[in-house]
Amino acid sequence: MHLFRRNYKNTLMEIERLYSALIAVEDCEKKIAALPTNTAMRQQVEDERREALTHLLHTLSAENRMKRYLLVRKGKTLLKRCATLLDDDAMQLLCTTLFQVGMKRLSLNPPSVLPF
Repeated sequence: MHLFRRNYKNTLMEIERLYSALIAVEDCEKKIAALPTNTAMRQQVEDERREALTHLLHTLSAENRMKRYLLVRKGKTLLKRCATLLDDDAMQLLCTTLFQVGMKRLSLNPPSVLPF
């Protein structure tokens, strides 16, 4: 039980760090929208956004992390907010993970009547 709590707390801490990266990306997007094109400041903000987005995608794409994030309500919300930012590989990983988690839940609690 103690190990479960520690893993749960570690997962929450990881999610908090990812929220920080997500907020950084969203803030940069707002700044970019307000800045005129072809300026040094806009280029700097675009670079900051690219770095934050790379960190976010790299962390989300790590093996088995998405499964842990889907077990936490805050993690589900994070993934939902990140969905528009995901590249093709990360989106495929998210969809595959969602399917695996959904199938596992169905096997644990099979419906009494099939939906079709």
